Amino acid sequence: MKKILTKFLLLLFITALITIFIIPVQIFAIGVGGTYNHQLITGYAGQSTLINFWGTGYQGYYKFITLYNDNTSEQIDSKFVTDINDDPWDMQMSNVLAAGNYHYNLVISEDWDIFNSEVYPINPVLNEAHYFTITRKKAEPPVQPPVRTKPMTCWQVWVNEDGNFQFIFWYTYANNNWVRIYDMDGNLVFEADLPHDDPNLIVDLPDGFYIVRTFFCSDEPIQEFLIGKS
Repeated sequence: MKKILTKFLLLLFITALITIFIIPVQIFAIGVGGTYNHQLITGYAGQSTLINFWGTGYQGYYKFITLYNDNTSEQIDSKFVTDINDDPWDMQMSNVLAAGNYHYNLVISEDWDIFNSEVYPINPVLNEAHYFTITRKKAEPPVQPPVRTKPMTCWQVWVNEDGNFQFIFWYTYANNNWVRIYDMDGNLVFEADLPHDDPNLIVDLPDGFYIVRTFFCSDEPIQEFLIGKS
């Protein structure tokens, strides 16, 4: 019975020693830990790229975002939480980037230093790299004018209040919408290439009669008619 009691007391002593030496280690491990998350919002080249990094815990440690250009190995930017005891904590980094390959590091460390204007974390407990690519925005195709399947036609012509001939045309093409006006002897007295978006034409000519011809990409008239004023 005495031997059993002695073994029991020895077991209690060993258990107490284990508790004394192990519990502080567990408490220290819990103090280092924490939770975190991050978010990357990219745009096209020349637009803003945003990196968010936030979490809770890791008191007494510096939290970093460090951005690198993989094409040049240059450290572009570095941000970190200045108050290491903030809980919860968060930060964000915004940069306008050119097209190319990049990566950012999420770092939680005991300390930091600067060398050649670049920030270096010391003794990190977390160091993750995330890679991404910035592309150029594709150029929008130019707006093409409608392709007409019918020739330009003069819809109306009259002498306006200023005494000038005024025309309205239907269905003009993008270009080569030629309007030519001749006197009664066949001499060319006016010509114009009507723009697609302005089918109106005002022509100042002396009193008399004239022949109007319209053309598109050839010398063969599309339309021919007589106008006159006195």
